[in-house]
Amino acid sequence: MKRLQNISFKTFSYRAYLVLLALLSLYAIVGIVHFKWLYISIDEPKAEFLIKPATVPSAKQVTIIEFLDYSCQYCKEVNPNVEELLRIRKDIRYIVRPVAFDEEISEPILRHVLAAGLQGKFWEMHKAVLEYPENTVSQDFFKETAELYGLDIEKFLSDAQSKQVEKIIDDNLNAVFHAGIPSTPSFLVGNKIYVPSDSIPTLVDLINMVQQGE
Repeated sequence: MKRLQNISFKTFSYRAYLVLLALLSLYAIVGIVHFKWLYISIDEPKAEFLIKPATVPSAKQVTIIEFLDYSCQYCKEVNPNVEELLRIRKDIRYIVRPVAFDEEISEPILRHVLAAGLQGKFWEMHKAVLEYPENTVSQDFFKETAELYGLDIEKFLSDAQSKQVEKIIDDNLNAVFHAGIPSTPSFLVGNKIYVPSDSIPTLVDLINMVQQGE
């Protein structure tokens, strides 16, 4: 009887071990699927104008996703280094996911930049705002820049308040939360998130970031 009890205990322990292995495997699979879904949702913005394609075949491309806020001074200061990186590394597929952490200051800027994107001039307005010395941007600046790039001003101002632009803002904010981004500027390269310290990342820092994420 004692021997039978030992066998039963061993059988129970073995079965419990198998169940534990199955649960761990399921947890790992769910984690992998969730990460892939998460990365795809971040890597494929619904506003395609947020993507600046590489100039090499897709198999040789490296994707960098930058999360930024147009009222963030660090974002403005790192931008020249990001642009230089893109000039040097033609294999980079660059995606910008601009967000507005401050509804009063950031969101009006973001709305106008995205509105320019609806007329095919996102990158021009994006660059103009990041080169603007102040963290707040006047309506006159947006109108003058829109005229410079031949935008339909009435449509531009209307689009800035549209549901379409609001949806892009929400998508970008969800991408930030899903990725666990704590601050801007931050970068996602491969499956690695890079959050700069108090110092502005140099061109060398950005190149090293890309190499580590490849």
